[in-house]
Amino acid sequence: MSDLKIDRDYFLNKTGKNNSLYYNRFAFAQMSDDNKDLANTLLREINRVPNEVSFYDRLMKRRDLAAKQFKERNGYSVIDFNAKSKSRFLLGIGSPSPTEVGFHFSRNYGLPVIPGTSLKGAFQHFLADEEYEIAARNKWFGVGTDDDDMDGERGSIVFLDGLPVGHVGYELDIVNNHFPDYYGNINSDSPPNDWYKPIPVRYIAVSPGATIRFTLLLKGEPGKAKEEVKKQFKTMLEHWGVGAKTAYGYGRFRFVDDN
Repeated sequence: MSDLKIDRDYFLNKTGKNNSLYYNRFAFAQMSDDNKDLANTLLREINRVPNEVSFYDRLMKRRDLAAKQFKERNGYSVIDFNAKSKSRFLLGIGSPSPTEVGFHFSRNYGLPVIPGTSLKGAFQHFLADEEYEIAARNKWFGVGTDDDDMDGERGSIVFLDGLPVGHVGYELDIVNNHFPDYYGNINSDSPPNDWYKPIPVRYIAVSPGATIRFTLLLKGEPGKAKEEVKKQFKTMLEHWGVGAKTAYGYGRFRFVDDN
């Protein structure tokens, strides 16, 4: 990879300024043992991609149309609101990355879109941890079965992807293993102490202040059930968080508006 020479401006012009293509393709071509400042290079280039207002407008119109069609054609109630991140948030840390810690950009949009499947999983775990009534959880998320002669039950909530509403900023964070010999070798006799030389790993995260649009669709349950789902989902976003590193305070949101 390090021998591959690609002109940056040619690449970005050909890819339509898509951060997903830059991060997942071009950035790997910049990897080398000599490039000690790769994380800063990635951050600088990713932040250089312009945030075009017209693009976000088109994205929001597509979301409006999807919610409208679910409501009119399929009888869903729509829970729709914007929330602003109070802390950094991080998606896709297990993805391949030139900086060891991965990051998820939507392939189509080049933006940090929060997958609906991630929101569903986080909400389900939150309710289970809070010991929320199991009958409601089964209705909202569905019930599977291992019996071929029995049908499972489909959940009543559809989770759409969380979409950035406007400008998204990025910054670097760091993870630093202070005892690499102790943790890196299960048979090591090296105790955890202060004489090791830690190797910091820097990685990309979304800066606080990003506004995300969350849309949930609830099948045939207007009124009280809709308000309860909205209440619990907002509690999760505010206190539990979504994405990676929530135990360290990542992924918390405050609310801007809702419908």
